[in-house]
Amino acid sequence: MAETRKLKYDEAALRTLTREDLDALEIGAGILGTGGGGNPYLGKLLALEAMKAGYEMKILATDAIEPDALCMSIGGIALDSAM
Repeated sequence: MAETRKLKYDEAALRTLTREDLDALEIGAGILGTGGGGNPYLGKLLALEAMKAGYEMKILATDAIEPDALCMSIGGIALDSAM
C-alpha cells in the first residue's frame, strides 16, 4: 500500500486567489513568458470559469513549504487554436 503523506505546511498560510490576482497573473505570465506558451488570457478565462462554478484556487508562498515536502508543478501546453 502506498505511503500516506501528511501536509507539511500551515493551512492558515494559504491565500485564496481573487479575480484581481488573476489579472495580475495574466499580465506577469505575458511578460515573463515573452510570448511562449500561448495567450495567458485563455488560462485566466478557464480559472474564472472554475471560480464561477464555486471552486477556490489557493496558493502558498514557497518559503512556507517544508524542505522535504513533496511538490509538483502543473500547467498546460497547447496551441491557442486547440483550446
